[in-house]
Amino acid sequence: MTTPDRIPAGRAMRAASARVSRTIMGGCVATMMIVLDLIVYSQLIFSGPLAESRTAGVAAMLSAYVLGGLVFAVLKRDVVVSLSFFGAAAIVQAAIAARVAEQLHAAGVTDPDAVGQIVLLACGAATLLTGLVFVALGTLRASLVMQLLPYPILTGFLAGVGLLLLRSGVQIGAHIDDAVASVLGLFDPATPSLHDPGTLGRIALTLGIGVCAFYLPRRVPHWSTFPAIVIASFALVHLGVSMQGLDTAAAQAAGWLIDPLPPGPLLRAPAIASLSGFDPALLLPVLPKIATEILVAVIIQILYVVSVELDLRREFGIDRLFVASGFTNVLGSLFGSPVMGFDRTSTLYLHNIGGGQWLGRWLTLAVTAALLLFGASALGLLPRPLAGGALIAIALGHLFNLSRAHRTLLPWEVAVAACVCAATALFGATMGFLTGILMAMLIFAVQYAQIPTIRRAISGAERRSSIIRECASNLLFQTGS
Repeated sequence: MTTPDRIPAGRAMRAASARVSRTIMGGCVATMMIVLDLIVYSQLIFSGPLAESRTAGVAAMLSAYVLGGLVFAVLKRDVVVSLSFFGAAAIVQAAIAARVAEQLHAAGVTDPDAVGQIVLLACGAATLLTGLVFVALGTLRASLVMQLLPYPILTGFLAGVGLLLLRSGVQIGAHIDDAVASVLGLFDPATPSLHDPGTLGRIALTLGIGVCAFYLPRRVPHWSTFPAIVIASFALVHLGVSMQGLDTAAAQAAGWLIDPLPPGPLLRAPAIASLSGFDPALLLPVLPKIATEILVAVIIQILYVVSVELDLRREFGIDRLFVASGFTNVLGSLFGSPVMGFDRTSTLYLHNIGGGQWLGRWLTLAVTAALLLFGASALGLLPRPLAGGALIAIALGHLFNLSRAHRTLLPWEVAVAACVCAATALFGATMGFLTGILMAMLIFAVQYAQIPTIRRAISGAERRSSIIRECASNLLFQTGS
């Protein structure tokens, strides 16, 4: 009598255990991707003269992520979503940080701590404005306003950002200052340092990881494909380092691993605490870049939400997501964090692997909070080619969309997209976006000029009058003329 009762109970227990296991797996994969993004974008923004401020940048990003995750948990309780930093916006924020650092060095401010704190405040100002725009768009239910931007302009601009990310990915992965100069220097015998086998190996490995991270998940659409690439890349680099007899410190000095993070907690006072020492005039030269970052963040957020809705066949409520992302960025701006919001890839992993259970989201928050509270020195084991390859995979995604444009766009529209892409890659995201806006106005003017002034001519044969009048001859006869 008890056997039939135990069988359903056992099946239910196994089914519940399987669901929990899938949720934990989904949370682990999403956490892996989010932590990788955090390290990659911190390397992107705090590079060159700002490298000594990278620890403060990582601390700011971790603090903002934990608070932002709590905001999403409160404001978006109807569906499980994940948030992350926007790569296309990070490339603009890197330009903002570099410009502010140049101004400070020109003014004689060279202390790394002071420079880093002021740069965090400038980045926080850009993130604050972005968050306020997000809140306004979501509150006014105008989140889809950027869909008015012509598709060729959007495709070309994102492809240009992709080229900038490609360049930055090679620089981060190979630990070189300028990817273009280094590639050109390979053909110059007068630059022997660029022919170092280690540098060439890092460049090749970075490109290889980026291509695999872009191509294989599309070729083998399984949740384990991308984590397998990350784990294999991690193991390959560490195996090579071990075969060379290098310890962790030597591998970091040689450029195979990212720069070390200090041991201990990463809790820092919010950057807003030093606002009294900030000169608002520093923001004037970067206002066009801040405007570009806001527009880019809005575009990316729309693309992410719409694509996830199509993939999962469910509505996420884009206006409410914009409000949640806006308040997330408002809080993140207090620490000087880059722009973040609803993330496409990690959200898809949470739903496809774990069924969108709450445990996956809280697992991600728990890991980031642990890194913040107990230290993130273990992240110093991350290979540089893997970090650079992650940026290259994002870049190839944007470029791939441009390569497919000829299937749906007219030849002149493809030419417009290519021009915007070239302007973005050569002159920066701000000039590229301004070029796109000007070309969008030109497209509108040309298309509007093709509309005839008189759309339709109507004669009396088509539209008869409701008043019956007598013939002119009868009128003349009646008047006696």
